[in-house]
Amino acid sequence: YAPTRALGSTRTRAPPCDVPLTRGTHGPATPGTPLRPAQAALQGHGGYPARLTQPRHMNAIAHRVVIGYGSESGNARALAQQLAADPALQPFSPQVLTLNEISPGMLQDGNPLFIISSQFGDGEPPSNAEAFLALIQKTDSLAGLRYAIFGLGDTAYPHFCGFTRQLDELLQARGATALINRVDADSNFQQFFAQWMPVVSKVLNGDAEAGKALHLQVRAYGA
Repeated sequence: YAPTRALGSTRTRAPPCDVPLTRGTHGPATPGTPLRPAQAALQGHGGYPARLTQPRHMNAIAHRVVIGYGSESGNARALAQQLAADPALQPFSPQVLTLNEISPGMLQDGNPLFIISSQFGDGEPPSNAEAFLALIQKTDSLAGLRYAIFGLGDTAYPHFCGFTRQLDELLQARGATALINRVDADSNFQQFFAQWMPVVSKVLNGDAEAGKALHLQVRAYGA
């Protein structure tokens, strides 16, 4: 069901579209705790030390990357940590933050931004992404920003992945460049994520066509 909001009332919280975490290798989710680049490198997949990484490719498009997540129950945060721990990304010193922790300057410094987010209810932003949405809406130009979006949603809602779709439209309208086509994932998001991660590495190392060739979008019922 979609969350309701009475006129003049404060926001009513309801079960998010970020599917509850199941027991896995990432440990308990603690929203709002940034993962430092060094921690991401040491953590590796499943808590094991990451493999030795290769140096940045000569055609690399950046020196560092920011991974911003919006999450209600913890899945998007876990995926952000998983991406940051990928050995292929260690040459780019990945930094994990909630979307609300991303400052205006970070949108203008030339470093790519990878967004992983669920939605609240029927297309609204998670609470730790509301300020980021407001920041994008009031920013006139983001011509120097390169980004990619991995959205998580529930196809039972009419506005499936509504928040990340909205973000994508806002960023493009302000001149930002998508490195990878937007992903709209449902409860089987892990399958899409396993295909998305290698493409992140490829585009960072200069393979722009890899991002244009990837198409991962689930359609909502009746769409």
